[in-house]
Parts: sequence; structure tokens; C-alpha cells
Amino acid sequence: MVCRLLPMEESSCLRARHRLTEYHDYVSGERRYYFDRDRTEAIKALADWLMPGHDDIPPPMMDLLVARHFCDRHRTPITIREVAELFGKSRSTTHRRSDEIADRLNKLEMRALDLGNTVYIHRHASHSAVPT
Repeated sequence: MVCRLLPMEESSCLRARHRLTEYHDYVSGERRYYFDRDRTEAIKALADWLMPGHDDIPPPMMDLLVARHFCDRHRTPITIREVAELFGKSRSTTHRRSDEIADRLNKLEMRALDLGNTVYIHRHASHSAVPT
């Protein structure tokens, strides 16, 4: 798996984006979605990486904002309003912070994809080289 060969931040970003969202069906007919363990660990690692410079955001709030960035909003809705209310912050401040976090994560994801492609190409090029 290429993710294992990438730096921690880039690896975490790809795992947070592409790992599984699990679900549980209850007898009542309700379906609850949740992240698998690897995806949860990746989201937590990214939240920890983003914390410096965001002293006004408690760590559990950062976890939710990072999860919100990577989740399917139809399956796992995490709204700005709910996050703001849960942590006693204003919606506008929470929205600004969410946008800042999303911008950093988008840039990190593009870098991760570039690095991942480079690693993949180099690994497969060395395996497919024909001796002369």
C-alpha cells in the first residue's frame, strides 16, 4: 500500500479520505454510520497536526471539523451549527475555522496525491525494468 511509504501527514490524509465508513442497522430500521479504526486514527492524526496555531479550538472540536471535511455529508452529517453549539462557539467563527482547516487539508491532499503517484510510479518502474 502506497500510504505506508508516505510521510505521516500525507498518509493520514489519504487514509482519512479513502478508508471505509462502516454502518450498523438497528432493529428500529435506523442505520448509523461510523468510521473504521484506521480512518478514525488518520482523522485524529490530522487534527493533532492542525492544532498548532488554533489555540481557540478545543481538540475534540478539531477532531469533528477534520472528520466533517472527509465525511460523506449525506451519510454522516456534521453541521457547523451543531459543532458550534456543542462547543459554545459562534457559527461564524466555527465556519471561518472550518474553511481554514479545509483549505489546509485540500492542499495537503493534493500534495499527498502527487507524492503517492510518484511513489507508485517509481516502485512499479523498478519492478518492471527489463534487464538488457
